Amino acid sequence: MSATEKLMDNRQKLPYYPKGARVGGVIYFPTRTAHINESGHISEKTAQSGRIKGGMEMAEYIRSKKWTLVVFLRFCGLLAVAFPIALSAQIPSVLYPVIYSTDLYYTFIMDNDDPFDAAVLLKSPELDIKGIILDNHTYPSDGEKILEKLMTYADRRVPYVKGLGEFQMRSATDQGLYAANQEGVELTLKTLRESKQKVSLIAVGSLTDFAVALQRDPKLLSEKVSTIYVVAGTLESRVQDWNVKLDPTAFVTVMRSKVPIIWVPVDTSMWYFPAPQLLLPTRNELAHFLLNESLYYYLMLDSQARTHKDRYEYYDLGLRLWSTPAFVMAVHDPAASEMFDIETAKVEFDDDGLIRSVQYGGQNTNVQVVRRVNGAKLNEFIVARINR
Repeated sequence: MSATEKLMDNRQKLPYYPKGARVGGVIYFPTRTAHINESGHISEKTAQSGRIKGGMEMAEYIRSKKWTLVVFLRFCGLLAVAFPIALSAQIPSVLYPVIYSTDLYYTFIMDNDDPFDAAVLLKSPELDIKGIILDNHTYPSDGEKILEKLMTYADRRVPYVKGLGEFQMRSATDQGLYAANQEGVELTLKTLRESKQKVSLIAVGSLTDFAVALQRDPKLLSEKVSTIYVVAGTLESRVQDWNVKLDPTAFVTVMRSKVPIIWVPVDTSMWYFPAPQLLLPTRNELAHFLLNESLYYYLMLDSQARTHKDRYEYYDLGLRLWSTPAFVMAVHDPAASEMFDIETAKVEFDDDGLIRSVQYGGQNTNVQVVRRVNGAKLNEFIVARINR
């Protein structure tokens, strides 16, 4: 067994980044800073942050400064008053309901971006996550193993269900009544019927469950869905990306519907996220977990290709992301226009989900489409959530 294969044997024990060390009551936290240009490329600088004083050291510091008990208690009182104010300022006044569908897997990992996407979702307090649908197109469907870890480290629990399974729509009117795992469609329809607000649907994977829900109750979706965020397909090339290949008919069914669509194509929305340089694993268990998962993905590919590179070549690798504009818009971030360009368009697809024509602006537009992204700004959005 090669060194790479040995490391893959248990990815939960990968020695990626050690936790912060405590020495003599003092904790040292390494931090990283990076200069990032607009395309997301970086020139890294690494520095050690200041230390955090331990309890005994702080007590000695107070005595050396001749702080009186009265002054110290007054200081604590000010903190007690100020902290709730600061905390309440972080609680959103409005929550936006959302259902999220993802092709997140534990065994059959198709890419290393899916855990990062789910982490950003879970760390978005503006979103009232009504449920997560685990896109179930590939066996074994075991994304709940990663999702459970993500929820633990993000300190947030939400309901989740399995999608329709290894199923593709046979026609644009297929209601999938004969398919296994109906929970995803049922969650979608039940949530829409009971919600007093309009609900956003975000699909980072296939569109199967949302398309089938649309066929079963088109009036409900037209009335209760605010937007379907479609993270699939290509705008500038006639190539089926993976998410479209999972169910081309479902993709086309949604894109031809009358429901408001915001389209995030893979070929105009992808950029580089230098995760090891921007996340703070010594302070944050979620960041630590995500970096380990990304490293495991690269080691898995290395083992499958039998290249057997030195594993340290993978330690500083970031990853490609492209779903984040959907989350930015779902939380109604006021700085969205700084992160990407979006235009209204009339888009037509053939039955395989390939672009046939696109016309920007004008009348009869049927989608909003992300045309360009600012990688540096999107990275700031991600880091602010995962590192918080």
